[in-house]
Amino acid sequence: MPATEPGSRSTSPVREDDRASLPGTTTSVMQVAADALGLPARQVTFRLGDSAYPAAPPHAGATTMASVGSAAHTSCTALRNKFIGMAVADPASPLYRADPAKVAVREGRLRSGESGAADSCREILRRTGLPGVEATACDGRIVNAGLADYLVPVNAAVPELDAAFIDTEDPLADPIGVKGLGEITAVGVPAAIGNAVFNATGKRLTDLPIRLEALL
Repeated sequence: MPATEPGSRSTSPVREDDRASLPGTTTSVMQVAADALGLPARQVTFRLGDSAYPAAPPHAGATTMASVGSAAHTSCTALRNKFIGMAVADPASPLYRADPAKVAVREGRLRSGESGAADSCREILRRTGLPGVEATACDGRIVNAGLADYLVPVNAAVPELDAAFIDTEDPLADPIGVKGLGEITAVGVPAAIGNAVFNATGKRLTDLPIRLEALL
């Protein structure tokens, strides 16, 4: 691989056919690819949502980073290793005849903590209504099928939320050691609120929503 002139820049595109981009998929996969390639994240472009790209699993069930992120990591790591192999074999390269095992790239694990916290708080907020106010009313048909009649939490009713993370990796689950984030965060919210009610009142309620009259 010819030596790169100092100050020159290149970009590396990564593509896949995942149709959802709102939960931060673009940013997260771009960071994984940059980490594997040893490039600044600003020099990596991640494109998605085109059926001409390789197929990806559905964007659901907190599986995107474990699947798409792992694919980006595996392919970009292989590409980086290929570049190193070319560099140490090219007489025009300053790395000619260097030991590939001793060739390092600048890499550091990149995490978007703010994005993850926002995702977690969003999912917690989605589930606070289930034990508190949300319920389907039926009288031969669903009578509160619209937002005018179906109660949901409003901002003023939700306390301040924060998300804390335990910094661990799971290398057996996938190549990048990630765990799912997003919808999976919401699973324990109703149970946590039910436990809080039990701790405060001594009453174990298993029907949702938890109404005041159930505590009397």
